[in-house]
Amino acid sequence: MFDREECIARALRLNYTCCLKHCEPCPLRTEPAGTQSIVLQFYDERQRYAFMVHCYVRPDRTIGGSGKVDPKSIVADNGIEYLPTY
Repeated sequence: MFDREECIARALRLNYTCCLKHCEPCPLRTEPAGTQSIVLQFYDERQRYAFMVHCYVRPDRTIGGSGKVDPKSIVADNGIEYLPTY
């Protein structure tokens, strides 16, 4: 259900609003010093919650960890919120 690249591409294409929900220093020792753990929420053009992602942002502004955003939740067209299963 959650296609990482498609959700982000859609958010950019449709000018979704992105809000920083949470930011703290990254707890992973495998990431460079100064890396931040962030959670972003996206809202559609009507300002309805659309989805939330987590990622590690390195000081050089690249995405750390797997190199991809990690989905935390998404709201389907029918209004139901889904959480990923791992």
